[in-house]
Amino acid sequence: MDGLWQCSDLVGLIQLLVRNRDLLDGMETGSARLGGLAMKALHALRRNTREGSRRNIAAHYDLGNAFFGLFLSPDLMYSSACWEGAEDTLEAASTRKLDLICRKLALGPDDHVLEIGTGWGGFALHAARHYGCRVTTTTISREQHDLAAQRIAEAGLGGRITLLQSDYRDLTGQYDKLVSIEMIERSAPISRTATSARSAACSSPTAWPWCRRSPSRTTATSRR
Repeated sequence: MDGLWQCSDLVGLIQLLVRNRDLLDGMETGSARLGGLAMKALHALRRNTREGSRRNIAAHYDLGNAFFGLFLSPDLMYSSACWEGAEDTLEAASTRKLDLICRKLALGPDDHVLEIGTGWGGFALHAARHYGCRVTTTTISREQHDLAAQRIAEAGLGGRITLLQSDYRDLTGQYDKLVSIEMIERSAPISRTATSARSAACSSPTAWPWCRRSPSRTTATSRR
């Protein structure tokens, strides 16, 4: 961003660095090695316990909705878009990703979907508006919750979308489908704490890293 270096093939550079990560780490000595150990220790203090998760989320997502609006698409999806070509816009690619998830989940008016990780409400709004399903969605970010609530009210979808501000480990109830978009890697194992039904992971190599669904009715249970 400061223009201190240039690269004609950024993807190739990142691939090269990843392939040689162990070698590069081994080259760090002195203060760099001590700094790495300090970062690992700091990371260990940020475990995703209930209180830890709230602190971690607040430190990132509660920076302000105006800030994230500077670089996200209008639907405020904070996850990988699904691109089909160089002429695509971010908005079109993001909407395509949402539709892909809804179709893979085979959503319909009779479905009640549980979404873990509301974001700013993009998926819940898209699913309820275009597929007619009911969505219960939860976030522990105050900023995300407030804006998602506003967007749901403005869309007139309060009857189909239930917005919670609760840790997913405290959820209860029965649901037909479960979706979590780019949340699995940040959470304690959802299969052990949020559901008692088997969930099959479904992924697309083109865009969306994580979506989990259950072919049968899902029961969310709280384990304290």
